[in-house]
Amino acid sequence: MMVVACYYIEEDDYIMEIFYKYSKDRGDYFSPPSSELEIKKVLINSEELTQLFWDYIETEELLEIIESDANSKL
Repeated sequence: MMVVACYYIEEDDYIMEIFYKYSKDRGDYFSPPSSELEIKKVLINSEELTQLFWDYIETEELLEIIESDANSKL
């Protein structure tokens, strides 16, 4: 299963759009379940700042929130 979507964070002075691709394999008898989250692009107030996201904004907690959003769309 795979989903390509966008996660939005809207605050008073900015809007962040995180475009991602999420794939999930439930596994079977021979292979365990697996999932992969790939951040494709990040816009802050419509300006591409993907590298800034990777360098300073990305946290494990935020990635878990995005993964949860992706799971809800599967």
